[in-house]
Amino acid sequence: PDNKYRIWAAYFITDKWVEGFILLVIFLSCVLLAVDNPASTDEHRQHAIDSAEVFVTVVFTIEVVLKIIAFGFVRNAGSYLRDSWNAVDFAVTCVSILNLLLPDNDHLAIVKILRSFRALRPLRVIRQFESLRIVVSTLVHAFVPCFQVGFLCFICFYVVGIVCVAIFGG
Repeated sequence: PDNKYRIWAAYFITDKWVEGFILLVIFLSCVLLAVDNPASTDEHRQHAIDSAEVFVTVVFTIEVVLKIIAFGFVRNAGSYLRDSWNAVDFAVTCVSILNLLLPDNDHLAIVKILRSFRALRPLRVIRQFESLRIVVSTLVHAFVPCFQVGFLCFICFYVVGIVCVAIFGG
């Protein structure tokens, strides 16, 4: 980046202390997921969880905005959304913002669906550690061959089933 604000944003967002703080907020988000109980009637506890959710969402939004300022959004080669892990972070952050903006109504199914997307927040940890990225990428690349093998087994069992029905007469 050649703009002084972009240089400052790049320096700030790549600082080790900021990355550690983001990891701490991700851990807080995981704890919030573990202690959240939608069926709970304790209003004080739910208010504390909701306040912490707002804090987590604001921190993640600031991180996304600073990264977009530092690296660009989509257009350049090293821009923010060109990295697939950043795209996942962006999607999770957008869903979190939508979750905050929509009214908390038990009758709206979309609110419940959006709240379930909070379970994707721990995926943000993967971006921080190279070894986790390698493991997850390997697992994702292994899904296609596993699906192909499973489909081949299905076809074999299907053919054997048809043959057995034809031979044994039902």
